[in-house]
Amino acid sequence: MPTEFCQRHVLLFEFARELKALPELADASADDLECYVRRWHDRAKPFLRWSFEETWLDFLESWDKVKYPKGEGPVDMAFQQVLATELPEAAARYETPEMKQLVGLCRELQRAAGPDNQFFLACRTGERLLGVSHKTVSSWLRLLCRHEILKLEERGSAGTRKAHRYRYLKEL
Repeated sequence: MPTEFCQRHVLLFEFARELKALPELADASADDLECYVRRWHDRAKPFLRWSFEETWLDFLESWDKVKYPKGEGPVDMAFQQVLATELPEAAARYETPEMKQLVGLCRELQRAAGPDNQFFLACRTGERLLGVSHKTVSSWLRLLCRHEILKLEERGSAGTRKAHRYRYLKEL
């Protein structure tokens, strides 16, 4: 739900991803979901400047754009791989299991991207997967760069809603 103005579009997309993750709604037509969107709109009204029709159109367009239901995107799949395989040697120097998993996640994301490409990782995604704050994830990613496990290739920003892009420097 929005907590301030100007969040409707992004949060409706996330809402669409959450609905697609529910097995009973995954294959529903967008029109079958109007009652859910009306409820969302009614609860979000304090932070909306638009009519239901604007919210409905945003939702319809979001529903069509969802590639991955919540919890089933490429980063989630890479994290499942981390949990199922041995952690990389580069993770051994860290104490916490979450930090070790972050190293493993970066390796898996690099494997998925290919050795010549960058991968992206948003701190909020790391927060969700690792169970630590996004600020902690941000600090840990900076530490991995200082330890030359990662290289920051391109900065993202909240304004552009793009995550930082990295390259994993250790053996894949």
